[in-house]
Amino acid sequence: MEDIPQLQEQVRRLKEKVRNYEADLELAGHAGNQLLELNNELQLQQEGLHKDYTKKIEALEQEKYNQQLKLEAVRGQLEAQVTDLDMQRRDDVSRERQLREQLQTEHAQKVKTLTDQIRDLKTSQEEAAMLEQQLRDKVEQQEQLLCEAQSQRRDPNMSVSLGEDSMALQLELDQLRTDKTNLGLQLRDSEDIVQQLRFSLDKLQETSAALRHELEETERKATGYYNALEKSREDILGLEAQIEALKLQSVDPNSRGNSLFAEVEDRRVAVEKKMISMQVQHESLKKQHMATKQQLQKLKAQFAALLQMGGGRADASQVQRLEQALSQSRAETQVLSNKLKATERQLEMVENNPRKAFEQYQSNFSELGGRKDYAAFLEDRLKESKEETKKVKSQLDQQKFLQMADKDRLLHCERKLYEAESKAESLHGQNMKLLVQLEDMKLKYQPELLDSTKVRIGRLEKIPLGKKKTAATTAASSDMGTLGKTAGDIVGGALKNSTHKAAKTTGNDSTTENSTDTAENQAPNSTVENDNKQGTDISITGKKGNGLGNPDSAMPCKGDRGSCSNGAAKENAQTNSDSQSSLSSYNVSTKNAQMGQQVEIKEELNMETDEFVSSRKVRFDAPIQPAGRLSIIGRRDCDSDDDDDYDEGTRRVRRPIGRGRKSHKVVHVPSDGRPECKQQ
Repeated sequence: MEDIPQLQEQVRRLKEKVRNYEADLELAGHAGNQLLELNNELQLQQEGLHKDYTKKIEALEQEKYNQQLKLEAVRGQLEAQVTDLDMQRRDDVSRERQLREQLQTEHAQKVKTLTDQIRDLKTSQEEAAMLEQQLRDKVEQQEQLLCEAQSQRRDPNMSVSLGEDSMALQLELDQLRTDKTNLGLQLRDSEDIVQQLRFSLDKLQETSAALRHELEETERKATGYYNALEKSREDILGLEAQIEALKLQSVDPNSRGNSLFAEVEDRRVAVEKKMISMQVQHESLKKQHMATKQQLQKLKAQFAALLQMGGGRADASQVQRLEQALSQSRAETQVLSNKLKATERQLEMVENNPRKAFEQYQSNFSELGGRKDYAAFLEDRLKESKEETKKVKSQLDQQKFLQMADKDRLLHCERKLYEAESKAESLHGQNMKLLVQLEDMKLKYQPELLDSTKVRIGRLEKIPLGKKKTAATTAASSDMGTLGKTAGDIVGGALKNSTHKAAKTTGNDSTTENSTDTAENQAPNSTVENDNKQGTDISITGKKGNGLGNPDSAMPCKGDRGSCSNGAAKENAQTNSDSQSSLSSYNVSTKNAQMGQQVEIKEELNMETDEFVSSRKVRFDAPIQPAGRLSIIGRRDCDSDDDDDYDEGTRRVRRPIGRGRKSHKVVHVPSDGRPECKQQ
């Protein structure tokens, strides 16, 4: 009752927005038509101006070409004069260079001769000094020996007083001294010889270094002479080519009449004129192409602005849903008000005529013949019926409360979905604007990248899962365009996420809790009755899948949208707990075999798919087959390289195993209601 004014206010605001946006669009349409007409007129004027401009440019280019020919003739004469002056200058420079080189060579030879003389004099002086030093050493040594001999000769008494043994020792000592002196002289002579040899070696090394330096200078001079020779040869070849060109230019080809040279010259001039005309046309077409690109960018920017403006419009489906909710709330309010009026009317009748009611009760009691026990029995039955009525009313109130909570949750999810769609449309418009700005920047700074950019072509894969579609599935698939994904892709990602969660859980309690949460998120019309705290009585209506929230398994239900019994739900839960271990091992093995890129994409899409499935209540299009038949539900993965085979007769989706895909799960539902999971 409190939501009705809010809904009415929201509907009124949305209608106002729709009217405003329609008026804006009408104005934009009129302005667009006027701009298109003006654009066509301006384009015609631009084409006329472009043709006139092209003709003028061609005439100017032809005149420019003629002036260039005249300029080339004058330039040729001037170049010939410059060449003559340059040749004369080169001759003068070469003569001056030769004279300078000759003088430098003579000066270098004189310097070398004087340097050699100085070096020889220094060497002879050092040799004389060394010989003088050696002679001085010998004289000193001889004088020392002479002094020793004289000292021995002056002491004759010493030799007389010594004995025969001492005399022998003295003689032997003298002999040793003499040998020592001779060896010292020989050693000194050897040292002198070694010093002389070292001096000679140093002198030879200096001579070798001087010769090596002279050799390097000679090689350098030879290299310079060779380079000068090569340069002279090149100059000679250039002069010969100039002479040949002058000889050819000296003969006028026009003077030869209908010769081959005149014909070739005429053709060359015609081809050059044609080339100039083509270049002018190419430049004009290039400018026209750039103008067209800029106009296209402006149109893209206008389209992005219109798209962003249209993204703020109220969705017709959202308005329709709100109107339906408003009408439904009004109908419920009317029914409740009618019931309230009937109850008040009965209460007023009882309060106004209590005597009549008492008389009616007394007449009924008199008919029983005064049987008090029967009256007590009826009173007890009446009390029991009242208690049962209270229980039923409490259950009914609880069901209504749960239904209202589900409706509130559904409205909240629809509101969030509408906001997400509006935000997606606005983001799409902003994305278009950014793309246009990016292309403008590329066109301005890097125009060559636009020509080399390849157009990316995508491929949309559609997987039909059945011919019959429910209203919820049709609405969900119609609204999927704004999110850029197909319903099958998102449902497949959500199913994989739910199976992966169920495989990770360990223990019956955690598995039951996760499966119950997943079932509540995936079932669009599920109603849970919880009479006690343990949650033993669970009734799930309109649900495709078992209690574990696994959409790949089927369970028998009564009718298309009937409710499953508690016993069947418990049996399915037990059977699914047995098959959960095989599913967990299967999921782990297949997850390790997937490509890394697919795993990253799936992890990013898990949150989006859960939110989308819980908000939009997307379900499989393929209905569950009756008991005793096979129900094959394909498990979709993000890889879409291979096509899937779909059989219309059997409603089966068969995909090849491998290449990043999971194998199919075949669920056999026998007559006893226990599903059996098999892998193909």
